[in-house]
Amino acid sequence: QQQQQQQQNDNNNNNYNNKATTFLPKEVAWRHYKLACIDYLRFVMGRFWPTATPETFALKKDKKNTTLLNRNADAAMAFIVKVDRYLEIFEQERERKNRMGK
Repeated sequence: QQQQQQQQNDNNNNNYNNKATTFLPKEVAWRHYKLACIDYLRFVMGRFWPTATPETFALKKDKKNTTLLNRNADAAMAFIVKVDRYLEIFEQERERKNRMGK
């Protein structure tokens, strides 16, 4: 019976995985990923960075249970650069839509 249950679980997982990969087009998934990155940085900046200093980054550098953005300044800067590129993409998209609507 355990084997049958495991087989059923495997089948369910495979069906879910197959549906997940065909349900959302890749370009839509990437768009959602970029929006999620933008939103995550918004959250981090608002919640954790108002009091951030080089010293607080240094104090947290070895805390594995702390997000990398809060313990490694280089990682934080790299993420900021990435999000800035994503923001540019959405700004250009909005400008194109505005031009087309006028």
